[in-house]
Amino acid sequence: MGLNATVWADDENENKLAGVRIGNIAHVGGLRKELADLPNDYPLLSERVLHSGSHCGDEIEADEVEALQAELQRLPAGSADLNQFRAELLGLCEVALKHGRAITF
Repeated sequence: MGLNATVWADDENENKLAGVRIGNIAHVGGLRKELADLPNDYPLLSERVLHSGSHCGDEIEADEVEALQAELQRLPAGSADLNQFRAELLGLCEVALKHGRAITF
């Protein structure tokens, strides 16, 4: 079990444009803790992406992807895991924005 994020080309979730594995429950918990220790507020990341290591069926809607991208861009450098998470999710945001699609979990 773990958390994956995907951008689909269609509403039936049959044609994947891009996807990343965020990690297992423990890994997501570590990212969540590191994020909680930062001084800035990251509501989409903390409440919609890293709130659970096993949520599924959730999404960051297409009109929210730009706000998620902004949160990721202002994240300071952190652990190797946080830096990788940031880079991979930024790439996913770029695909979602290019195609006007949501990011699903």
